[in-house]
Order: sequence, then C-alpha cells, then structure tokens
Amino acid sequence: MEKRPGFEKVVVAICFLIMLQGCSGGGGSSAPDVTPGPAPANANATAPDPIASPLPVNTYASASIAVATITAVNIGSPPVVDFTLVDEQGLALTGLATSNVRFTVAKLIPPANGGSAAWQSYINQTKTPTAVPSNSPAIQATSESGGTLVDNEDGTYRYTFISDVTNITTPIAVEYEPTLTH
Repeated sequence: MEKRPGFEKVVVAICFLIMLQGCSGGGGSSAPDVTPGPAPANANATAPDPIASPLPVNTYASASIAVATITAVNIGSPPVVDFTLVDEQGLALTGLATSNVRFTVAKLIPPANGGSAAWQSYINQTKTPTAVPSNSPAIQATSESGGTLVDNEDGTYRYTFISDVTNITTPIAVEYEPTLTH
C-alpha cells in the first residue's frame, strides 16, 4: 500500500474526533447495583456576589470643578450635614479639608403683620463697615468652617457644626424653632 503525504495527520485527526464524540452526551446511566450517595452539604449553596470594585476617585486638589450635593441634614445640637463631592465627570473627590468648606444654617421666619417671610441665620457676626468706619457696627449673617469634617474617602463626607443652634446667644440671640423650614 502506498502512503500519501499527510495521511498520518488525517488518521490522527479522525481518531481525535472519535474520542471527542465519545466524551459528549448525557453521561450515561449508573453502574448496576450502585446507589448514589448523599449530596454534599453545600450542594445548594449559591456563589457569592462578586466583590464590587470601588468607584474611581480623584483628589479634591486635582479637580478643576467640584460639585457638592447635600444628602442628609440633621438640625440638632449641633447640626450634622452629609454630602457628596464629585468632579465634572461624576468621579468621587477625596481629600477635602476643613479649611476648604464653609457652612451656614438659617431658619425661614413666616410673614407677620403683612410683612414678608425672612431668613434668620443662626451664625452671625458683628461687622464694622469699612467704607465708613464711623457708621455703627451691624449684625451680619456669616458661615463657619471650624467644625469636624470626616472624609469617608469615597467622595462622601460628614460635617459637624461647632455652632449649637439650640443655644445661640451671641452676637444676637436666635431662638431654635425646629418646626420652621431650615
């Protein structure tokens, strides 16, 4: 018998296909007189959820734009504000320092005697006019930045005020009225 070039390769390929064919299918029946054992204890266990990869973050110092969104406020003694900080692409910003933030809190006083509603700040200062120093000092709303800032390092923050809105006495007394809009 005359051998043709590549004949062995064809024979090997055919044998390989026959072996693969024998491996496919339903798995057959159990051996005679053999009873399957119990299922393993974790047979019905589900695979754990994949570990969520953390959101990408940037530092506050490297952002050209920072967008803050207040997510929760507790007006109490003292007030606490939760907020998020992202850049223009929506990426979380970390590294915000207390010196980079200023907060204020005010209440909306309803109209009385035909007047208009007005905002009353809880955080005030006495300010002497610089243009005409001979004018009397005036009370002016202001903000604070010396509270406690917690950076959760995922773009979320918590700021706790120094000012206790339930006990404001200087430079003017401001009564805490929790039923009003704040």
